[in-house]
Amino acid sequence: MGEVMVSFPGVGIDLPVWGEAFLVVAAVLTVVFAFVRLLRNRRR
Repeated sequence: MGEVMVSFPGVGIDLPVWGEAFLVVAAVLTVVFAFVRLLRNRRR
């Protein structure tokens, strides 16, 4: 999960509200996508 911080070097300095919202949405989508892949792999 450390790759996200590398992609956004200015996160801790000064990030607008939409930037924070984008990071949150991206993180949630990533977790959900990974979780769905795990469920599909277990079914097979």
